[in-house]
Amino acid sequence: MKLRAPLRAATRVEGPVEAARARVFSCPGPVARAFCLDLGVYLTMVTVPTLRTERLVLRPWRQDDLAPFATLNADPDVACWIGDGAPLARADSDALVERITEHWRERGFGLWAVEEQAGGAFVGFAGLAVPWFLPAVLPAVEVGWRLARGSWGNGYATEAGAAALAHGFQELGLAEVIATIFPENLRSIRVAQKLGLTYTGTRSLPATRRPIAIYRRTA
Repeated sequence: MKLRAPLRAATRVEGPVEAARARVFSCPGPVARAFCLDLGVYLTMVTVPTLRTERLVLRPWRQDDLAPFATLNADPDVACWIGDGAPLARADSDALVERITEHWRERGFGLWAVEEQAGGAFVGFAGLAVPWFLPAVLPAVEVGWRLARGSWGNGYATEAGAAALAHGFQELGLAEVIATIFPENLRSIRVAQKLGLTYTGTRSLPATRRPIAIYRRTA
């Protein structure tokens, strides 16, 4: 899959949410449907901001993220905590990136690609999304993370999740954020607890009937 390319050179907009929300009219055609990618910066009605933490960069997705993201999604140790637990094929992984970028365009927030500041290695994603897969909790915004197994144990999920929560509460004005985690996923449960989310009950995924725990935090 090739991410949608820019039709012509465009102005780079990056940084605080005010700039991220600026209208960018660099792509020809109806701006409401325009979606451009210029060196990793999505140009549309909303431009993806870049967040920096002590060790990480949460940034827009790039074409060269597709291969390492596919490797991550094909890892059974990662996939077992997602959806039906099956590893994703390359085409499905690429399609997921497309859905993530569409979420940014439609909602004005979403999941960032996450890389290490030192060296720039892609480690996965973190951010905010509408949990459409679990209608019982809607309307809601979920904080989530998915990291390559080689980056586990470094506190990256907590660090990236904290940045995403701060953006959601302080910049987007969210009143509440949830997390959905399989009860057996003790690593992610610990991350949620470190981020201040509290267990509030268990639901079942409609697609698989698999139990999933709900954690919540208010602003």
